Amino acid sequence: MKRSVTNRPRLLALDPTSTSFGFVVIEGDELIEWGVSGVKGDRNKESLRKIGRLIDRYQPDILVMEHYEPKSRRRTIRTKELIEELKELAQRKRIQSRTISQSEIRTTFAQFGAVTKHQIAVEIAKKFPELTPSLPRLRKPWMSEDKRTSIFDATSLALSYYFLSGRCNVSYNSGPNLADITSASG
Repeated sequence: MKRSVTNRPRLLALDPTSTSFGFVVIEGDELIEWGVSGVKGDRNKESLRKIGRLIDRYQPDILVMEHYEPKSRRRTIRTKELIEELKELAQRKRIQSRTISQSEIRTTFAQFGAVTKHQIAVEIAKKFPELTPSLPRLRKPWMSEDKRTSIFDATSLALSYYFLSGRCNVSYNSGPNLADITSASG
């Protein structure tokens, strides 16, 4: 894919799950691509193959993933291993990689009044209306997580990266606006 000339980095943000991974490609204010890709068989090998193709196609400047605590039970061992393998893949392809913690995501989105995963997803859909058809309904405690949630999890990683790296323009006088996160030149 031909790159536009911009001073904003192109991000490929990834949210691996037990059976798939969600991804978004964002450059500045533009949501270029998003989706969920299922994986079978050797899931790490298949994920690496598919993510490698995304990297080749979209040529990101930065690969963004969730930071995990080694002793955390939030992610499976396989997913933690995949994140480490993705960092190595990024290094081989000379792409920066950055991990964002759940607390950094919460800090970023709390400024916009979004504290739950669903509230964060709704705020993301406001910024990127093209994601609205993928917005999962509010999850009840007995429901499994909708696989499309990983699109919003990946987007929250990308937007948190922009916010934490200072590539945003939040006005504290009028209150923060999620639309401003990627608007500042960077």
